[in-house]
Amino acid sequence: MKVRGLPLLASMLVILFHGLAPAQNPKPVILTANATFQQELAASPTTMGPSGGVGVAILVLSADRSKVDFWATFVGLSTPVSAAHFHDPANFGTNAGVKRNVCGAGGLPPCSEATIFNGTWSRTDTTQPLTDADVTALLAGQVYFNIHTMTNGGGEIRGQVIPISSK
Repeated sequence: MKVRGLPLLASMLVILFHGLAPAQNPKPVILTANATFQQELAASPTTMGPSGGVGVAILVLSADRSKVDFWATFVGLSTPVSAAHFHDPANFGTNAGVKRNVCGAGGLPPCSEATIFNGTWSRTDTTQPLTDADVTALLAGQVYFNIHTMTNGGGEIRGQVIPISSK
């Protein structure tokens, strides 16, 4: 006796039970951005002053996707920092709107003389909360960190934020 539908039935049961299996708990995700003058896409390169500036940002997206803790540092900028923020959604080489100010804009205090920024971007932020769309953009590498200076008001260094640990 031939059983023709058994492989099909077995496949359907595997798919059904796999879909009903409990989802694995997500893990925190570590992300990084290496910021350089060469990545900056200000409106007109002829209006930008030269920069030997570089920076790095480390971000940790919480396992429950409710917050991002971030640390950023930089050296070699042309003049003091006037503003710093995250933009999304944007692939490498494209611009996007500001999603989270770090300092110097959006009602936040001016940027200090320090060369290290840190903070938390969370769903409970009152003015610029972390949204599902922001989390999706972070995990897809579609967020960038931008530092503006007095000399380069459109931005002096920029770094695409890329996940470096598993999601």
